[in-house]
Amino acid sequence: RPAATTPIPGATPSIEPVDLDLDGDVDLVDSTQPEETLLRENLAVPRAGVVTCVPSFPNSAGVRGRLDVLGAPRASGSELVLHATGLPGSVFGIFIGAPMVQDGALLPNSLGTLCLGGALGRYQGPGEVLSSGPAGTFSLGVASTDLRSGATLVPAFAGLEWSFQAWYRDLDASGPTSNTTEAVTVTFL
Repeated sequence: RPAATTPIPGATPSIEPVDLDLDGDVDLVDSTQPEETLLRENLAVPRAGVVTCVPSFPNSAGVRGRLDVLGAPRASGSELVLHATGLPGSVFGIFIGAPMVQDGALLPNSLGTLCLGGALGRYQGPGEVLSSGPAGTFSLGVASTDLRSGATLVPAFAGLEWSFQAWYRDLDASGPTSNTTEAVTVTFL
């Protein structure tokens, strides 16, 4: 039985996004079936945004973490799904967002590259600290009306650019550390 990612808020509880065939993209399964039933392979959900920064170092799984932003980036009432893949198995992480991109700076005591600038918003509230599970993925729905900027919420408007990145626990030769995925910048319509 393949491991499921964290369910997307608002989705039917039995329908889960999973990288069923470990090819790096989202497949949908129905977990209420005796053998998880594949509903859709290589999910054709529009990818929003462009990669604006790539992390400096691979993680302990031997790859660089990837971030896909799925959905239509409409300023009024849309929800984007942040989907991190290529993570080490069973580590905790959060998504971060900001209004700017900066040249990647190594985080202190980390393998990760912080690519976001400006007022950094952390998605670390109840239900937002996520586990990558055995599959090394996690997902979170983010409303366009509630983008995090520092300690405040910012509603999207047409033309607004917003960047996202995942930050997660990792290991290196010296012990526990952290790492990041690539950063993706979305322009809202």
